[in-house]
Amino acid sequence: MTVRKSNVVASVARSFSCPGMQLYDNGVGHCLGTFGQIVCQFPGGAKLSLFGLHQVTKSVTPHLSFGAVTVPVGFLKPHRDPETTIETSAEVSLVPAATDPHMTVSSGSIAMKLEKELEENTTIDGWIEIKDLNNKQFQWAVNVSDASEDEFGWGMSVSGMFEGRNSGSRVQAESYIKLNLGKKFSLKPGIAYVVDGNARILGLMLRSNWSF
Repeated sequence: MTVRKSNVVASVARSFSCPGMQLYDNGVGHCLGTFGQIVCQFPGGAKLSLFGLHQVTKSVTPHLSFGAVTVPVGFLKPHRDPETTIETSAEVSLVPAATDPHMTVSSGSIAMKLEKELEENTTIDGWIEIKDLNNKQFQWAVNVSDASEDEFGWGMSVSGMFEGRNSGSRVQAESYIKLNLGKKFSLKPGIAYVVDGNARILGLMLRSNWSF
């Protein structure tokens, strides 16, 4: 469903997987997803986009769990034998435990993107995505690029990832030159610098785009 009003566009979509879909190794189930998007166009060429995704996965796992395992050991001392003999007997009892065969997992993420055209072919955009509010897991990026169709172009970007309080963070900076070889193929040689925890990595990169 899409609603348009002035410079705002809002849309909502829902998806449902087929019943009996194989979701896990030990069970089947279905997945229900809801996606929402709001796009606001501001004067001056700026555009703000908000995204939201919520998924509920429910599986049916007819598995059986077991209770404790008991192994009694008996020590016998016969009257006629002065030495002590040990006789062991193992008896295993498996007690089924009642478990809920239905398992529901809920997940979601929200994202925001802001982009603006500075000049005729130069654009700047930034976005942030939050995957887990409890553990504060999120990703972000800021990009500046010259998307002209001339022979040369350029671009710069800084991105990062934070995977929770116990996992640390990662930051990556890139800078490249765009070489247009015709109208359908381009090369992007550049340099990248990555900070991953205590590690520092500096390297060369080469990307290519080929459109049909």
